[in-house]
Amino acid sequence: MSVSELPAGELCRLGFHFELGVSMTKIDVGEVAEKLVHNFFDQHFSNVYSFRDPKTLNNAQVADVLVWLNRIVFLVEVKARSEGSATIESWSRSRIEQATSQIVNNYGRFQAKEQINIHNTFYNFPFLHEGINHYIGIIILVTDESISTKPSLVFPDVYEQVLPIHVFTWSQLEQLTREIDTTMDFFYYLADRGRYLKVSDIPLDQEMNALGYYKSRANKFPNTDLELTKTDYWIEYQDRMKDDIAVRDNHNKLSGWVDQIESLFVGQRRLFDGIPLGMYYAWEFGAMSRRERAYRGEKLNTVQEWFDSGKSSRQFCWQNPSTGNWIVFYYSIDDSETIQNRLARLIRLKLIKENYLRGFDLGVYGLAIQVGAIHPRRILGVVGAVMMGMDDEIRNSVESEIEEALSVWGRDEGRKSISIEEFPNQ
Repeated sequence: MSVSELPAGELCRLGFHFELGVSMTKIDVGEVAEKLVHNFFDQHFSNVYSFRDPKTLNNAQVADVLVWLNRIVFLVEVKARSEGSATIESWSRSRIEQATSQIVNNYGRFQAKEQINIHNTFYNFPFLHEGINHYIGIIILVTDESISTKPSLVFPDVYEQVLPIHVFTWSQLEQLTREIDTTMDFFYYLADRGRYLKVSDIPLDQEMNALGYYKSRANKFPNTDLELTKTDYWIEYQDRMKDDIAVRDNHNKLSGWVDQIESLFVGQRRLFDGIPLGMYYAWEFGAMSRRERAYRGEKLNTVQEWFDSGKSSRQFCWQNPSTGNWIVFYYSIDDSETIQNRLARLIRLKLIKENYLRGFDLGVYGLAIQVGAIHPRRILGVVGAVMMGMDDEIRNSVESEIEEALSVWGRDEGRKSISIEEFPNQ
Protein backbone atom coordinates (compact mmCIF):
# COMPACT_ATOMS: atom_id res chain seq x y z
CA MET A 1 0.00 0.00 0.00
CA SER A 2 1.44 3.38 -0.96
CA VAL A 3 1.08 6.54 1.09
CA SER A 4 -1.17 8.05 -1.60
CA GLU A 5 -3.59 5.11 -1.23
CA LEU A 6 -3.80 5.30 2.54
CA PRO A 7 -7.47 5.46 3.64
CA ALA A 8 -8.67 7.42 6.66
CA GLY A 9 -8.50 5.44 9.87
CA GLU A 10 -5.44 3.42 8.72
CA LEU A 11 -2.93 5.34 10.77
CA CYS A 12 -2.69 3.20 13.89
CA ARG A 13 0.71 4.47 14.96
CA LEU A 14 2.41 6.97 12.72
CA GLY A 15 5.35 5.48 10.88
CA PHE A 16 5.56 2.35 12.98
CA HIS A 17 3.38 -0.41 11.52
CA PHE A 18 3.14 0.24 7.77
CA GLU A 19 4.11 -2.42 5.28
CA LEU A 20 5.76 0.02 2.88
CA GLY A 21 9.02 -1.82 2.30
CA VAL A 22 11.04 1.10 3.65
CA SER A 23 11.51 2.60 7.08
CA MET A 24 9.50 5.77 7.76
CA THR A 25 11.34 9.06 8.22
CA LYS A 26 10.07 12.15 10.04
CA ILE A 27 9.19 13.68 6.67
CA ASP A 28 7.19 10.56 5.79
CA VAL A 29 5.30 10.78 9.06
CA GLY A 30 4.17 14.33 8.36
CA GLU A 31 3.19 13.45 4.78
CA VAL A 32 1.15 10.45 5.89
CA ALA A 33 -0.61 12.51 8.57
CA GLU A 34 -1.49 15.27 6.09
CA LYS A 35 -2.82 12.70 3.63
CA LEU A 36 -4.82 11.06 6.38
CA VAL A 37 -6.44 14.34 7.41
CA HIS A 38 -7.08 15.35 3.81
CA ASN A 39 -8.81 12.00 3.23
CA PHE A 40 -10.86 12.68 6.33
CA PHE A 41 -12.18 15.98 4.99
CA ASP A 42 -12.71 14.42 1.55
CA GLN A 43 -14.72 11.51 2.89
CA HIS A 44 -16.66 13.10 5.72
CA PHE A 45 -17.25 16.60 4.36
CA SER A 46 -16.56 17.06 0.64
CA ASN A 47 -13.90 16.07 -1.87
CA VAL A 48 -15.16 18.80 -4.21
CA TYR A 49 -14.15 21.84 -2.16
CA SER A 50 -11.36 20.35 -0.05
CA PHE A 51 -7.84 21.14 -1.29
CA ARG A 52 -4.54 19.76 -0.07
CA ASP A 53 -1.34 21.80 0.05
CA PRO A 54 -2.46 25.09 -1.58
CA LYS A 55 0.43 27.39 -2.46
CA THR A 56 1.19 30.94 -3.53
CA LEU A 57 2.92 31.85 -6.80
CA ASN A 58 6.18 31.83 -4.83
CA ASN A 59 5.49 28.22 -3.79
CA ALA A 60 4.74 29.15 -0.16
CA GLN A 61 2.30 26.71 1.42
CA VAL A 62 -0.74 28.41 2.98
CA ALA A 63 -2.30 25.33 4.67
CA ASP A 64 -1.95 21.59 4.86
CA VAL A 65 -5.62 21.37 3.90
CA LEU A 66 -7.93 24.17 2.78
CA VAL A 67 -11.70 23.69 2.87
CA TRP A 68 -13.58 26.37 0.92
CA LEU A 69 -17.36 26.38 1.10
CA ASN A 70 -18.45 29.58 -0.63
CA ARG A 71 -18.03 32.23 2.09
CA ILE A 72 -16.38 29.91 4.63
CA VAL A 73 -12.72 28.88 4.66
CA PHE A 74 -11.03 26.40 7.00
CA LEU A 75 -7.22 26.67 7.20
CA VAL A 76 -6.05 23.31 8.53
CA GLU A 77 -2.60 22.64 9.96
CA VAL A 78 -1.58 19.06 10.77
CA LYS A 79 1.13 18.21 13.29
CA ALA A 80 2.26 14.59 13.55
CA ARG A 81 4.27 13.11 16.38
CA SER A 82 7.13 10.79 15.51
CA GLU A 83 9.51 9.01 17.83
CA GLY A 84 11.46 11.38 20.04
CA SER A 85 12.45 12.17 23.58
CA ALA A 86 10.09 15.10 24.15
CA THR A 87 7.17 14.56 26.50
CA ILE A 88 3.70 14.67 25.01
CA GLU A 89 3.03 17.94 26.87
CA SER A 90 6.22 19.54 25.54
CA TRP A 91 5.52 18.30 22.03
CA SER A 92 1.90 19.53 22.02
CA ARG A 93 2.97 22.96 23.32
CA SER A 94 5.56 23.47 20.59
CA ARG A 95 3.27 22.17 17.83
CA ILE A 96 0.27 24.27 18.87
CA GLU A 97 2.45 27.38 19.01
CA GLN A 98 4.03 26.57 15.65
CA ALA A 99 0.70 25.81 13.94
CA THR A 100 -0.90 28.96 15.37
CA SER A 101 1.91 31.06 13.93
CA GLN A 102 1.54 29.38 10.55
CA ILE A 103 -2.22 29.91 10.44
CA VAL A 104 -1.96 33.58 11.41
CA ASN A 105 0.82 34.24 8.90
CA ASN A 106 -1.09 32.47 6.13
CA TYR A 107 -4.28 34.29 7.02
CA GLY A 108 -2.30 37.44 6.30
CA ARG A 109 -1.64 36.15 2.79
CA PHE A 110 -5.37 35.79 2.24
CA GLN A 111 -6.02 39.26 3.61
CA ALA A 112 -3.36 40.62 1.27
CA LYS A 113 -5.12 38.77 -1.58
CA GLU A 114 -2.02 37.00 -2.76
CA GLN A 115 -2.59 34.61 -5.65
CA ILE A 116 -3.10 31.18 -4.15
CA ASN A 117 -3.41 28.15 -6.39
CA ILE A 118 -5.68 25.35 -5.23
CA HIS A 119 -6.18 21.91 -6.71
CA ASN A 120 -7.84 18.59 -6.05
CA THR A 121 -9.09 15.63 -8.08
CA PHE A 122 -11.57 17.80 -9.96
CA TYR A 123 -10.28 21.36 -10.17
CA ASN A 124 -7.13 23.44 -10.48
CA PHE A 125 -7.59 27.22 -10.35
CA PRO A 126 -6.65 30.33 -8.33
CA PHE A 127 -8.46 30.97 -5.07
CA LEU A 128 -10.97 33.82 -5.31
CA HIS A 129 -10.66 36.16 -2.31
CA GLU A 130 -13.82 38.19 -2.75
CA GLY A 131 -16.83 37.54 -0.54
CA ILE A 132 -15.24 35.38 2.19
CA ASN A 133 -16.97 36.06 5.52
CA HIS A 134 -15.37 33.47 7.78
CA TYR A 135 -11.78 32.24 8.07
CA ILE A 136 -11.28 29.58 10.74
CA GLY A 137 -7.99 28.00 11.76
CA ILE A 138 -7.94 24.33 12.72
CA ILE A 139 -4.95 22.58 14.31
CA ILE A 140 -4.96 18.78 14.29
CA LEU A 141 -2.48 16.89 16.46
CA VAL A 142 -1.89 13.39 15.12
CA THR A 143 -0.52 11.02 17.71
CA ASP A 144 -1.49 7.72 19.30
CA GLU A 145 -0.75 9.11 22.76
CA SER A 146 -3.52 10.64 24.85
CA ILE A 147 -3.26 14.39 25.50
CA SER A 148 -5.27 15.59 28.47
CA THR A 149 -4.10 19.18 28.64
CA LYS A 150 -6.02 22.27 27.57
CA PRO A 151 -4.52 24.10 24.55
CA SER A 152 -4.68 27.46 26.35
CA LEU A 153 -2.60 26.08 29.23
CA VAL A 154 0.31 25.07 27.00
CA PHE A 155 -0.01 28.12 24.72
CA PRO A 156 -2.07 30.89 26.38
CA ASP A 157 -2.36 33.01 23.21
CA VAL A 158 -3.90 30.31 21.03
CA TYR A 159 -7.40 31.81 21.19
CA GLU A 160 -6.27 35.45 21.16
CA GLN A 161 -5.58 35.69 17.45
CA VAL A 162 -6.94 37.67 14.49
CA LEU A 163 -9.08 34.69 13.46
CA PRO A 164 -10.73 31.93 15.51
CA ILE A 165 -8.50 28.88 16.02
CA HIS A 166 -9.54 25.44 17.26
CA VAL A 167 -7.29 22.58 18.37
CA PHE A 168 -8.25 18.90 18.11
CA THR A 169 -6.46 15.60 18.41
CA TRP A 170 -6.90 13.34 15.40
CA SER A 171 -8.69 10.63 17.40
CA GLN A 172 -11.25 13.05 18.87
CA LEU A 173 -11.86 14.75 15.52
CA GLU A 174 -12.48 11.42 13.84
CA GLN A 175 -15.04 10.49 16.49
CA LEU A 176 -16.88 13.78 16.02
CA THR A 177 -18.27 12.50 12.73
CA ARG A 178 -20.62 10.26 14.69
CA GLU A 179 -22.66 13.44 15.15
CA ILE A 180 -21.11 16.02 12.81
CA ASP A 181 -20.54 14.95 9.21
CA THR A 182 -21.25 17.92 6.97
CA THR A 183 -19.24 21.09 6.51
CA MET A 184 -22.12 23.27 7.73
CA ASP A 185 -22.67 21.20 10.87
CA PHE A 186 -18.95 21.50 11.58
CA PHE A 187 -19.06 25.25 10.97
CA TYR A 188 -22.05 25.69 13.31
CA TYR A 189 -20.33 23.57 15.98
CA LEU A 190 -17.09 25.57 15.69
CA ALA A 191 -19.00 28.85 15.99
CA ASP A 192 -20.72 27.70 19.21
CA ARG A 193 -17.53 26.09 20.45
CA GLY A 194 -15.63 29.32 19.86
CA ARG A 195 -18.04 31.22 22.08
CA TYR A 196 -17.59 28.63 24.82
CA LEU A 197 -13.79 28.91 24.55
CA LYS A 198 -14.13 32.50 25.75
CA VAL A 199 -15.60 31.03 28.96
CA SER A 200 -13.47 27.94 29.43
CA ASP A 201 -11.19 25.66 27.43
CA ILE A 202 -11.81 22.03 26.41
CA PRO A 203 -9.16 19.44 27.32
CA LEU A 204 -7.83 17.73 24.20
CA ASP A 205 -9.10 14.32 25.30
CA GLN A 206 -12.59 15.59 26.25
CA GLU A 207 -14.04 16.71 22.90
CA MET A 208 -16.62 13.92 22.74
CA ASN A 209 -17.63 14.73 26.29
CA ALA A 210 -18.18 18.36 25.29
CA LEU A 211 -20.11 17.21 22.22
CA GLY A 212 -22.34 15.03 24.38
CA TYR A 213 -23.28 18.04 26.50
CA TYR A 214 -23.79 20.18 23.39
CA LYS A 215 -26.09 17.70 21.65
CA SER A 216 -28.16 16.87 24.71
CA ARG A 217 -28.79 20.59 25.34
CA ALA A 218 -30.24 21.46 21.90
CA ASN A 219 -26.86 22.30 20.37
CA LYS A 220 -25.84 24.76 23.06
CA PHE A 221 -22.80 25.20 25.26
CA PRO A 222 -23.14 26.68 28.77
CA ASN A 223 -21.97 30.09 29.91
CA THR A 224 -19.91 28.53 32.71
CA ASP A 225 -17.09 25.98 32.96
CA LEU A 226 -18.36 22.46 32.23
CA GLU A 227 -15.72 20.67 34.34
CA LEU A 228 -15.67 17.99 31.67
CA THR A 229 -13.45 15.56 33.57
CA LYS A 230 -16.07 15.13 36.32
CA THR A 231 -19.11 14.05 34.27
CA ASP A 232 -19.32 11.74 31.27
CA TYR A 233 -21.73 13.80 29.18
CA TRP A 234 -21.15 11.68 26.07
CA ILE A 235 -22.31 8.47 27.74
CA GLU A 236 -25.15 10.37 29.40
CA TYR A 237 -26.28 11.67 26.01
CA GLN A 238 -26.06 8.24 24.38
CA ASP A 239 -28.03 6.58 27.18
CA ARG A 240 -30.68 9.20 27.91
CA MET A 241 -31.45 10.03 24.29
CA LYS A 242 -30.93 6.61 22.74
CA ASP A 243 -34.41 6.38 21.21
CA ASP A 244 -34.36 9.97 19.92
CA ILE A 245 -30.96 9.40 18.33
CA ALA A 246 -32.19 6.24 16.62
CA VAL A 247 -35.21 8.06 15.13
CA ARG A 248 -33.06 10.96 13.97
CA ASP A 249 -30.40 8.71 12.43
CA ASN A 250 -33.06 6.75 10.56
CA HIS A 251 -34.56 10.02 9.25
CA ASN A 252 -31.07 11.18 8.24
CA LYS A 253 -30.88 8.32 5.74
CA LEU A 254 -33.14 10.43 3.51
CA SER A 255 -30.35 12.99 3.25
CA GLY A 256 -28.56 10.68 0.83
CA TRP A 257 -30.54 12.26 -2.01
CA VAL A 258 -28.91 15.63 -1.36
CA ASP A 259 -25.47 14.09 -0.79
CA GLN A 260 -25.56 12.65 -4.29
CA ILE A 261 -26.57 15.94 -5.89
CA GLU A 262 -23.71 17.79 -4.17
CA SER A 263 -21.10 16.07 -6.35
CA LEU A 264 -23.24 15.56 -9.45
CA PHE A 265 -21.68 18.32 -11.53
CA VAL A 266 -17.98 18.00 -10.69
CA GLY A 267 -17.23 17.56 -14.39
CA GLN A 268 -18.38 21.11 -15.13
CA ARG A 269 -14.99 22.82 -15.12
CA ARG A 270 -15.76 25.90 -17.19
CA LEU A 271 -15.12 29.03 -15.12
CA PHE A 272 -17.90 31.47 -14.28
CA ASP A 273 -16.65 34.58 -12.47
CA GLY A 274 -13.41 32.71 -11.85
CA ILE A 275 -14.98 29.61 -10.26
CA PRO A 276 -15.76 26.24 -11.94
CA LEU A 277 -19.48 25.82 -12.55
CA GLY A 278 -19.49 22.49 -10.73
CA MET A 279 -18.28 24.20 -7.56
CA TYR A 280 -21.37 26.41 -7.44
CA TYR A 281 -23.67 23.39 -7.24
CA ALA A 282 -21.39 21.64 -4.73
CA TRP A 283 -21.42 24.79 -2.58
CA GLU A 284 -25.19 25.26 -2.79
CA PHE A 285 -26.01 21.73 -1.65
CA GLY A 286 -22.96 21.56 0.63
CA ALA A 287 -24.30 24.59 2.52
CA MET A 288 -27.02 22.42 4.09
CA SER A 289 -26.70 20.72 7.45
CA ARG A 290 -27.40 17.01 7.84
CA ARG A 291 -30.84 17.68 9.29
CA GLU A 292 -31.71 20.15 6.52
CA ARG A 293 -30.67 17.53 3.98
CA ALA A 294 -32.86 14.93 5.63
CA TYR A 295 -35.95 17.13 5.51
CA ARG A 296 -35.23 18.04 1.87
CA GLY A 297 -34.59 14.39 1.08
CA GLU A 298 -37.99 13.58 2.53
CA LYS A 299 -39.51 15.78 -0.19
CA LEU A 300 -37.43 14.20 -2.94
CA ASN A 301 -38.44 10.77 -1.68
CA THR A 302 -42.12 11.45 -2.53
CA VAL A 303 -41.52 11.99 -6.24
CA GLN A 304 -41.73 8.32 -7.24
CA GLU A 305 -45.14 7.98 -5.62
CA TRP A 306 -46.32 11.06 -7.54
CA PHE A 307 -45.49 9.49 -10.89
CA ASP A 308 -46.82 6.09 -9.82
CA SER A 309 -50.21 7.77 -9.49
CA GLY A 310 -50.18 8.64 -13.18
CA LYS A 311 -48.85 12.21 -13.15
CA SER A 312 -46.57 13.30 -16.00
CA SER A 313 -44.60 16.15 -14.38
CA ARG A 314 -43.81 17.70 -11.03
CA GLN A 315 -42.13 20.90 -9.89
CA PHE A 316 -41.23 22.26 -6.49
CA CYS A 317 -38.61 24.47 -4.93
CA TRP A 318 -37.02 25.30 -1.63
CA GLN A 319 -34.92 28.13 -0.28
CA ASN A 320 -31.50 27.36 1.13
CA PRO A 321 -31.44 28.91 4.63
CA SER A 322 -27.65 29.32 4.54
CA THR A 323 -27.29 31.05 1.17
CA GLY A 324 -30.75 32.54 0.59
CA ASN A 325 -30.79 31.11 -2.94
CA TRP A 326 -33.68 29.06 -4.29
CA ILE A 327 -33.40 25.56 -5.77
CA VAL A 328 -35.97 24.42 -8.34
CA PHE A 329 -36.64 20.78 -9.21
CA TYR A 330 -38.53 19.87 -12.36
CA TYR A 331 -39.41 16.25 -13.14
CA SER A 332 -41.08 15.23 -16.39
CA ILE A 333 -41.65 12.31 -18.78
CA ASP A 334 -40.91 14.58 -21.76
CA ASP A 335 -37.73 14.46 -23.85
CA SER A 336 -34.62 16.01 -22.33
CA GLU A 337 -34.65 19.17 -24.48
CA THR A 338 -38.25 19.95 -23.57
CA ILE A 339 -37.53 19.36 -19.89
CA GLN A 340 -34.51 21.67 -19.92
CA ASN A 341 -36.39 24.42 -21.71
CA ARG A 342 -39.25 24.19 -19.21
CA LEU A 343 -36.81 24.28 -16.30
CA ALA A 344 -35.23 27.48 -17.63
CA ARG A 345 -38.68 29.04 -17.88
CA LEU A 346 -39.61 27.95 -14.36
CA ILE A 347 -36.42 29.49 -12.97
CA ARG A 348 -37.06 32.78 -14.72
CA LEU A 349 -40.62 32.84 -13.39
CA LYS A 350 -39.33 32.05 -9.89
CA LEU A 351 -36.97 35.03 -10.05
CA ILE A 352 -39.77 37.28 -11.31
CA LYS A 353 -42.07 36.21 -8.49
CA GLU A 354 -39.46 36.61 -5.74
CA ASN A 355 -38.40 40.00 -7.04
CA TYR A 356 -42.02 41.18 -7.30
CA LEU A 357 -43.00 40.03 -3.78
CA ARG A 358 -39.75 40.55 -1.86
CA GLY A 359 -37.19 42.46 -3.91
CA PHE A 360 -35.16 39.26 -4.13
CA ASP A 361 -31.63 39.85 -5.41
CA LEU A 362 -29.88 36.47 -5.22
CA GLY A 363 -29.97 33.41 -7.48
CA VAL A 364 -31.95 30.32 -8.43
CA TYR A 365 -30.45 26.91 -9.14
CA GLY A 366 -32.42 24.32 -11.07
CA LEU A 367 -32.30 20.62 -11.87
CA ALA A 368 -34.11 19.02 -14.83
CA ILE A 369 -34.86 15.36 -14.12
CA GLN A 370 -36.30 12.92 -16.63
CA VAL A 371 -38.79 10.23 -15.69
CA GLY A 372 -39.53 7.19 -17.83
CA ALA A 373 -42.75 7.45 -19.87
CA ILE A 374 -43.47 3.71 -19.75
CA HIS A 375 -45.17 2.20 -16.70
CA PRO A 376 -43.95 1.47 -14.17
CA ARG A 377 -42.34 4.91 -14.39
CA ARG A 378 -38.86 5.26 -13.03
CA ILE A 379 -36.68 8.29 -12.40
CA LEU A 380 -34.01 8.14 -15.12
CA GLY A 381 -31.73 10.92 -13.91
CA VAL A 382 -30.68 14.54 -14.28
CA VAL A 383 -30.66 15.71 -17.90
CA GLY A 384 -29.82 19.36 -17.33
CA ALA A 385 -29.15 22.14 -14.87
CA VAL A 386 -29.64 25.88 -14.97
CA MET A 387 -28.23 28.60 -12.73
CA MET A 388 -29.72 32.06 -13.08
CA GLY A 389 -29.31 35.32 -11.17
CA MET A 390 -31.30 38.51 -10.91
CA ASP A 391 -30.80 41.12 -13.65
CA ASP A 392 -32.45 44.30 -14.88
CA GLU A 393 -34.52 42.47 -17.46
CA ILE A 394 -36.13 40.33 -14.77
CA ARG A 395 -36.55 43.30 -12.44
CA ASN A 396 -38.44 45.10 -15.21
CA SER A 397 -40.70 42.19 -16.17
CA VAL A 398 -43.98 43.06 -17.84
CA GLU A 399 -47.25 42.55 -16.00
CA SER A 400 -48.19 39.48 -18.02
CA GLU A 401 -45.02 37.68 -16.91
CA ILE A 402 -45.59 38.67 -13.30
CA GLU A 403 -49.08 37.18 -13.47
CA GLU A 404 -47.69 34.01 -15.04
CA ALA A 405 -45.05 33.77 -12.32
CA LEU A 406 -47.64 34.13 -9.57
CA SER A 407 -49.86 31.60 -11.29
CA VAL A 408 -47.09 29.02 -11.58
CA TRP A 409 -45.43 29.53 -8.20
CA GLY A 410 -48.31 30.94 -6.12
CA ARG A 411 -48.64 34.06 -4.00
CA ASP A 412 -47.45 32.31 -0.83
CA GLU A 413 -50.76 32.85 0.95
CA GLY A 414 -50.97 30.26 3.70
CA ARG A 415 -47.49 29.00 2.90
CA LYS A 416 -45.94 26.94 5.68
CA SER A 417 -42.24 26.84 6.44
CA ILE A 418 -40.53 23.60 7.40
CA SER A 419 -39.31 23.40 10.98
CA ILE A 420 -35.90 21.68 11.05
CA GLU A 421 -35.72 19.69 14.26
CA GLU A 422 -32.63 17.96 15.61
CA PHE A 423 -34.77 15.15 16.98
CA PRO A 424 -38.03 14.62 15.02
CA ASN A 425 -41.11 13.40 16.82
CA GLN A 426 -41.16 9.61 16.87
